[in-house]
Amino acid sequence: MKKLIFFLIPLILLGCGESGESEERDILNDVTGVWSEESITQGTTVFEINFFDSLKTLRYIYTPSDLDRKYDDSVDVDYLYDVSIKNIEKRNNIVSFYLTKKGENFKEPLRENHPIWTIRQHFKGRKTFTISLTTHKGKNYALGWVRDY
Repeated sequence: MKKLIFFLIPLILLGCGESGESEERDILNDVTGVWSEESITQGTTVFEINFFDSLKTLRYIYTPSDLDRKYDDSVDVDYLYDVSIKNIEKRNNIVSFYLTKKGENFKEPLRENHPIWTIRQHFKGRKTFTISLTTHKGKNYALGWVRDY
C-alpha cells in the first residue's frame, strides 16, 4: 500500500502543477486568431492576434469607410506589434499585455515605457465567445471571430 501511495503522490502533484499553465495556454490559444469590428460610419478594424507562439504579435489594420475618406482624409493603417504578456486573470477571462512596434525592443521598466492593452473574453455559451480589446487610451473594440490565425 505504501508503494502505491508513493507512486500516486508524484503523479497527482505533477498533474496539479500543469493545470494553471494549461489554463493560461487555453486563454492565449482562444484569443489567437483574426478578429474584426465593422462600422458603416467608422470603417473596418481587424486585429490579427498571435498569442500562442513564443514570439507573440498583434497586427492592427484599419480601413476607413468611404464617408471617412471623403470628409476626414482618413488613411489605411497597418501596424505590427510585438507583445509581452503582463497578466492573465483566469477568473475574469482577461489577458493584459504590453506592446511595442515590431523591430523595437522592450525597455525596462515595461509599465513606464510601453502601453498596456487588454483583451476580455465574453462567453455566449460554453464554447462560443466574442472578445473586447481595450487600448491604453480607453478605446474599446467589440470584436467578432473571422478565422484562425
